[in-house]
Amino acid sequence: MDVILRNLLIASILFSIGDAFSDPIDVILSHNGPVVLGANITITAKLIDALNQAPTGEFAYEWHDNAYPQHRNHILETRNATIEWNISYPSNHYSAQEYEVTVLVYKKKIIYIQEAHEKIRFNVTETLNGRIHIEQDDWKEKEFFVSNASPVKHNIMLSEPDRNFIANNATSVLTFWFVDCVYYGYSTDFSFVFNYTEEKTYTVETLVVASFDDPPPVSTTTTTSTFTTSSSTTTTPATPVISTSRSSSPVSEAIPRSKIILKTNGSSSAENTFTKQISVATDSTDSRKLSTASKETSTPMVSEDSLTNDGAKISPVLSSMISKEAVLVQKRHVDNTNIILNSIRNLSFNNNYLPNECLNKTFIPSDPNKTYGYFRIQISAKVPITKVNVKGNNWLQFGDVLNLSISCNGSAKFQHCTKIKVGVHNVTGYENCSSPLQGDVCNFTLTHYFREANTYTYIIVIMNDVSKVVTPAVIRMYKVSVQPQLSVIVVPVTCSLLAIIIIVFGVAYYVQSQNRYTVEVADFDFGQANDMEYKSFYERLREDISNMFNRSGDFLGQRNKYDNMEES
Repeated sequence: MDVILRNLLIASILFSIGDAFSDPIDVILSHNGPVVLGANITITAKLIDALNQAPTGEFAYEWHDNAYPQHRNHILETRNATIEWNISYPSNHYSAQEYEVTVLVYKKKIIYIQEAHEKIRFNVTETLNGRIHIEQDDWKEKEFFVSNASPVKHNIMLSEPDRNFIANNATSVLTFWFVDCVYYGYSTDFSFVFNYTEEKTYTVETLVVASFDDPPPVSTTTTTSTFTTSSSTTTTPATPVISTSRSSSPVSEAIPRSKIILKTNGSSSAENTFTKQISVATDSTDSRKLSTASKETSTPMVSEDSLTNDGAKISPVLSSMISKEAVLVQKRHVDNTNIILNSIRNLSFNNNYLPNECLNKTFIPSDPNKTYGYFRIQISAKVPITKVNVKGNNWLQFGDVLNLSISCNGSAKFQHCTKIKVGVHNVTGYENCSSPLQGDVCNFTLTHYFREANTYTYIIVIMNDVSKVVTPAVIRMYKVSVQPQLSVIVVPVTCSLLAIIIIVFGVAYYVQSQNRYTVEVADFDFGQANDMEYKSFYERLREDISNMFNRSGDFLGQRNKYDNMEES
């Protein structure tokens, strides 16, 4: 037994020594920040070895940050190579700044020995983190270009930690929307619908106010119309009202940001509430009057006539009831906008005037019981392509060249490409261009030569920043059977007949001419029939000389004969 125990102890020691000299490990830290004050940020530690794989063994983790009060955490005896740590920085104890977290990793080798350590920095912000995401129909190709032909839906896309923090803790969330420094109302679902009708660049700003106060209790209120003698008393949740300057001019339909002025007066009855007064630039020539009190007592929407009542508990810039157009917009596009009005009464700005400029982070109000978010985006509205004109002959004789003139409307810049399909092809609208041609004017010409006589579909894809139009043009090629002309037949036949007649007459004339003459052939032998014998040169010379003299005598004798004939 002692031998067995000794061997086990030796094996354990050798295993521990071997493990002590094993490959080193490293730790990689990551986070899902930045986060707003109060939200949980997740720090993830991942262990890797020299082969970039998860190591095995028993580990211990120690976490701490550089905040005050400091956060610390210990995780002992775990075999997990990936560990997460969730921490939060509430606004009542911490400030918005950059923090640093350090993690120490220990591995068990008889005892726990530190193997790795790492630090990571992240930002904790005072305002919510996220962005404005725009959607329009099915067109999401360009994030900052929209069509002026259809409404645009704006959504606030918060980061995951901030979204979870608001969803789990906030009692009410209001999102206030400004377009080119004009306030268009608020929503409760982080969304806003607007139609950009002009072709220009717009600046969209939004202020998100998340309240953590308890909902107000149900109370009995009395609402009296200023312009009528009737009054109504209903039991509804407390409805905020807004006090405006005493003027017979009606409220304008959209309130520029630079025209909104806040005044704060102390109130002894409510320590944390204010009486607000708003000055709105209106058209004095407008003869419209504010309507009477709201007839819908079951839904506590603030009516237009309540704008003249005193005792407002909210900042008027945070109420969509200021703008008649905003009220109509919210009734059309926002669900349950009235139920949040009971919580808006506690929203207030600091005791100062609003700036004569667009909304920005500098002027976001500060309230320890609320969390704010400011988001801004620039949107360029453009005219979509709605009509494509295709001019040209789509019936072509085989051998002709196709020539089409293409034009369209819409905003520049344009991109186009073409595809040719054999037969009649039905387009789906999802055709794309791999290498489109670009231009500032939608006016171009298409030419093509078809090698075979068939039916083709010329697919024309035209795009700009906000739209895409796919137009098919069916091209039909045909062959013409050529009928020979009469002259092509008559002329060759006539010429052939004339040639034959001429040849016949020529042959007959030749035969007749040959028959008129008798040809006699005489065989004359003007030479002697003796065979020439061989003679030497001297012999021939002597003979020639002899003959010469003999011929001369014969010539003289013949001459004398002819002379006698002349004398007789």
